[in-house]
Amino acid sequence: MNEEIKDAIQSIANHPQVAAYTSVATVTTSLASLMGGLQGALSVVASIVGIVLSVILCITHWRKGVLERRVLELEIAQIKMELGK
Repeated sequence: MNEEIKDAIQSIANHPQVAAYTSVATVTTSLASLMGGLQGALSVVASIVGIVLSVILCITHWRKGVLERRVLELEIAQIKMELGK
C-alpha cells in the first residue's frame, strides 16, 4: 500500500471523533437490527461495516499504544545510561 494512503488512513483512524462516530454508528445499526428496523441484506451489510470499522480502530489504537510503550522504554533506558555514566 502506498505510504501516503497508509498515513492518511492512520491519521483518520487516530482521530477521536472518528472513533466516537464509529461506535455510535455501530450501536445504532445493531439496535436497529435487533428491533427489526433494518431488514435483510441491509442489516447484514450494516453489521459487517460496523465490525470492520471497529476492528480497524482497535488495531490502530493498539499499535499506537505499543509505539508509545516502546518510546517510554527507550527513554527509560536512556535515563539509566545517563545515570550510569
